[in-house]
Amino acid sequence: GLFTLYEHSNRLQARGHDVTLVFEQDWLGIVPQTYPGLEKLKVIHLKDVREDQVWDIAFATWWETAYAVESLKAKQYGYFVQGFEERFYDTPERGLVTFVEKSLRQPFHYFTVSQALVSFLKTKYGHQAQLIPNSIPFERFRGVTPLVEKPASGALRILVEGPGNLALKRISHAFRALADFPEFEVFYVSSDDYRKPEWKIDRYFAAVPYDQMPAIYASCDVLLKLSAEESFGLPILEMFASGGTAIVTAFAGHDEWLRDGHNALIVPIDDRSAVVAALRRLRDEAGLLGRLRKGAAETCALFDWDRSNAAFEKALIGIVSETGTASANRFVQAFQELRVSKPGLEDLKTHTGLIQHQKAVIEQRDHKITHLEGLLREKDMLLHNKEQTVLHKEQILLAKEQLIQHKENLLQGKEQFIQQKENVVQELSAQLALRSTQIHDLTQSVISRDRDISALQASPAWKLGRLVLWPMRIMKQLLARGKLA
Repeated sequence: GLFTLYEHSNRLQARGHDVTLVFEQDWLGIVPQTYPGLEKLKVIHLKDVREDQVWDIAFATWWETAYAVESLKAKQYGYFVQGFEERFYDTPERGLVTFVEKSLRQPFHYFTVSQALVSFLKTKYGHQAQLIPNSIPFERFRGVTPLVEKPASGALRILVEGPGNLALKRISHAFRALADFPEFEVFYVSSDDYRKPEWKIDRYFAAVPYDQMPAIYASCDVLLKLSAEESFGLPILEMFASGGTAIVTAFAGHDEWLRDGHNALIVPIDDRSAVVAALRRLRDEAGLLGRLRKGAAETCALFDWDRSNAAFEKALIGIVSETGTASANRFVQAFQELRVSKPGLEDLKTHTGLIQHQKAVIEQRDHKITHLEGLLREKDMLLHNKEQTVLHKEQILLAKEQLIQHKENLLQGKEQFIQQKENVVQELSAQLALRSTQIHDLTQSVISRDRDISALQASPAWKLGRLVLWPMRIMKQLLARGKLA
């Protein structure tokens, strides 16, 4: 919302108009430098406006500023409505809705950013608001180098964007759905630095300047935007311009430029199963991501800042040209009603502020308790892991002792084997010695016999015996052949 106002102001200034941004509250600070080009604008606090300063037209940009804009002197007064503001409050803040409605009943010149808001202002309050379509500076988003290169695996990288503590943005719903997809890488951009321990966040960014957002968009594939209310959904269009697509809820006015299955996947508000199904489709359905990206790129051609700002300028010139008592006095009664209501509003805001403070304190306490519970769970897990490690160590020591015992048994068995081997060797040595002795004795016996034979053969008796025995041998041979009768 602020960006839309800043961009219109910057462009009107560039067209030659004198534009001043007036901040109502000091605690908000003045940081137009976070939006490139706005350093050229005049920026002041409401309390510092000169009493003699008169503008051609002064704009309220939020219901609370409708109660403050009457302190500015102007020829005409406008109200740039960018959301269903009365729906922004929940118990215990519902008392503020009466003051929101009162601000919207006043006869300002109304401008808004969607046909849904045009119809709302006409149906409930009878105002004919001027539609000034939103846009973005597309040149800042196209062809930007990603802050982080996309995974080589092709796994989806999801971007969640919005203040975590603002219920309307349903950031918790987004992370509850993403819990079913641990394979997705999740980037989270927050404006309020609110996170819950159970949210699975891979990269976190807080209070990011506008000129750094394109590189974050370019790093992601899908914007998961599950708001219950959106005035337009500029981050969705910024994601489209960066080459991505989105899963978005069916907030009022979404159908003016978002088409399910063409440029995004549309899911019912607060329907976790539908969100999970959409994420599963993007993961599993081949070609779906590419088709949605193509449709998203085509959608960007429908929006043009120059055309939108030119329409705004033309309407402003027409309003400022109005003259006469009726035109000047149309706001007198309105401002009187707002002035009468202002003390009650301040009291209620103070009371609501105290309640909000107490609520914030309770939420902070609950956040700390949740954080401590998470730490305790981590501690229990560490203790469990330590016990498992000790048990594993004891098992290792027992196995080591058993191994040592087994080694000792092997050594003992080896010693027994060596002793047995030595006994066998000794026995074989004894047998070998005995055999050697036997062989030696036999050899000596053979040698002695040979000497005896040699001596016998050399004796005369041996020779005579051979002469006697020779004829007898011949006779035996003849008898054997049958030749001797």
